[in-house]
Amino acid sequence: MAKQRRGAYWNIVIQIAESHESDANLELASSKPSYIRIATILEQAIQQYRRVPRQFRPASMEMQLAQLQQRLLTAGALAVEEMSIIRSDPLDMSEMVDGAKARVSGRSIFAALIGLSTLFPIPNHEELLSAERELMVEGLGIYSQVTFHEDGRLTAKVPAPSLAEDADFLSARAISNFAHRIEMVVRGAIVPGLETFTREHCISERQLLQIVVHSAAIPPGREAFFVKGLAAGFDWDFMSSSHLLVPQLEAFLRYHIQGRGGDTTVLSPEGIHTEASLGTLLGMELTTDILGPDMVFVLEAFLVNPHGPNFRNVQAHGLISESAAGGVHAVFAWWLCLHLVVLPFWASGKSRKGPESQE
Repeated sequence: MAKQRRGAYWNIVIQIAESHESDANLELASSKPSYIRIATILEQAIQQYRRVPRQFRPASMEMQLAQLQQRLLTAGALAVEEMSIIRSDPLDMSEMVDGAKARVSGRSIFAALIGLSTLFPIPNHEELLSAERELMVEGLGIYSQVTFHEDGRLTAKVPAPSLAEDADFLSARAISNFAHRIEMVVRGAIVPGLETFTREHCISERQLLQIVVHSAAIPPGREAFFVKGLAAGFDWDFMSSSHLLVPQLEAFLRYHIQGRGGDTTVLSPEGIHTEASLGTLLGMELTTDILGPDMVFVLEAFLVNPHGPNFRNVQAHGLISESAAGGVHAVFAWWLCLHLVVLPFWASGKSRKGPESQE
């Protein structure tokens, strides 16, 4: 009897899924179908079908799910094409460009390097959240947010907030807006600053090595990666620099977490230790103690959060396009590593043995 009741319940769930599928078909058959809406409805259908336990699934459901998944990918790709560009008045970045050049030009090579590595002030995490909170109070930031990959896959979604203190929504909005700021800063400050630096100076790998080996940020045995990666950026080869430098950011975090006595591994139920993911490392309280909440926000927003560039994951999983591999985000990755090398965010003079020796 109980099994019959459960079977009846799951039949209702299947009917709900079928109704979503029918809605998607009706939208597709309309005179002006919205593929964004179709993708949303198909996703709802798939979610309902997947709720059904295997013992209550019809024999044809697996094939049906596979077909719906393919339809969702197709609709997602068409949804990206369907999106329109919202244009505003051109942004005058001449003041930013001039300021970036002034921080670098006419200085000694090391002073220019410091100027280049400080072109972008690390944003205050709480101020970013506060700005998003104010927009919500004013009713300007109350809409749901979705993120599509360039191939049409839906990679992140945040429902419209129910409260002005919806932490997930505020964080997603702050990360998304920070991603837009990255592009502006790269084009308006980092690139003009680097152009000025390379026009006035020629920095060699030998000179970079002297900086890297004396930086408290760099783990022992990782110097060559940072030297080669930074040198590639000074040669405008950001595809090479990002592939050399981004993986080393994980090594950088593990070294300093372990130096403070932290554990960077995850223990499985079988007793097997595996290295924690970059996202897990950034979520540790000890990481915030070491880097501060603002730098943790920048690293998470830029490297691993799907509402931002998600640069580390896109690169590591082979999802990055040729143009993106040497584009704006690759430039920012290079600059971020330069910032971490030239201006370590903990006190100067720390031993190369690790941060724990400074206490």
